[in-house]
Amino acid sequence: MGERVRGWLHEFKEFALEGNVLELAIAFILGLYFKQVVDALVNGVILNAIGAIFGQPSFNDLTFTLGDGVIQYGALINAIITFVIVAASLFLIVKSFDTAKELQKRGKPGEPPEKRDCPRCFTEIPARATRCPACTEEIQPVVA
Repeated sequence: MGERVRGWLHEFKEFALEGNVLELAIAFILGLYFKQVVDALVNGVILNAIGAIFGQPSFNDLTFTLGDGVIQYGALINAIITFVIVAASLFLIVKSFDTAKELQKRGKPGEPPEKRDCPRCFTEIPARATRCPACTEEIQPVVA
């Protein structure tokens, strides 16, 4: 039984500390704090600016009655504004990261790039490679 427990512990260590689980945990924690920043931006700045223009600081109070029920459509407006800001922020972050990654891949002007994409399968390969390790396509190396 001791050997079995050690095997499970080893597998758990590989699962928890190697691979994408640790990266996913870090991304989740950063996402929680990113949400706080976005909430502060939306509730503290944007909705107050909209409130100054339209005379109401928050849309949460916007309601109408339908029979005996109260429909709170202002909360939906707040949620939509928050969603659009989060989506735009994430888009800008991903776009900036992709641009930086592409600039890094190209290298300095006048130098050949260190990496490039295979023209057949688009796997990232060394620039001087003559065959793609993923699809085995023969390709011309990039030379200085």
